[in-house]
Amino acid sequence: VVLVGNPRKGRYDAQDVDELQVLSAPAGLVLAQLRRQSEADELNQRLREVAEMKTDFVSVVSHELRTPLTGIGGLLEALEDEDIADDVRRRFAGRARREVLRLGALVEDILLLSELESGGSPGTESSDLAAAARDALASLADSATEAGVILDADLAPGVRVPLTDAMSRQLVANLVGNAIRYAGPGSRARVRVVRRSDEVQLDVSDDGAGIPEADLPHIFERFYRADPARSKAAGGTGLGLSIVKHMVERHGGAVSAESREGFGTTIRVRLPSVDGSAPGVPDTPRS
Repeated sequence: VVLVGNPRKGRYDAQDVDELQVLSAPAGLVLAQLRRQSEADELNQRLREVAEMKTDFVSVVSHELRTPLTGIGGLLEALEDEDIADDVRRRFAGRARREVLRLGALVEDILLLSELESGGSPGTESSDLAAAARDALASLADSATEAGVILDADLAPGVRVPLTDAMSRQLVANLVGNAIRYAGPGSRARVRVVRRSDEVQLDVSDDGAGIPEADLPHIFERFYRADPARSKAAGGTGLGLSIVKHMVERHGGAVSAESREGFGTTIRVRLPSVDGSAPGVPDTPRS
């Protein structure tokens, strides 16, 4: 801060103003240079952070890809043994097929997450979230039956969100798929879609084992698994909730989680309501 005093009473004259401009010019240049340097330092810091995130991501992805590839390689090597029994051969072939499917799902999730993280315009398409939820639930019905999980739906009709049909289906499928994998046999998973003022709320809840308090803040991180051994056995890629978070936030929404061990988990998604949505009475719950 530079203070300039006027020993003479009265206003500054033109000569005073000219002299002040001459004196202030170097200070202005210094301040502009400092401002540019500060902006450059901030940009460099962001670039370093992005580079570190990229390095970490590549390292984790390499590990995640190596695991199924190693398993497939071992199984194929075992299948080359001409003396292997037919029942063992069929069992190994089945395991190799499951690993290939898991690898394919992982690659698809990595590509989708990369696309979401790259930013860009989210587009102007919209979709009926309740209709997408019904489609997702229908596609997961067999998986739920095999896992012993009962599915319920409570869906307000005609609520539209700024996602494509495919995104809305994947949003619900990722959340319900998680509930099916981790809630446990005899549990119930419930999907609820409701219009609240100018937003649409999606709740996917279950009454399963719940998530430990220490793990709850991290569940939306890439490849984070509260129980790695159980997650691998359940067939998850470790990217489902991270995809949900990026998809929702990219389209102006928010996602949160509540859980208590022994009492279940609720994932709540809030998205802007698209014009044309009207408050409605939820569909009759179904099992």
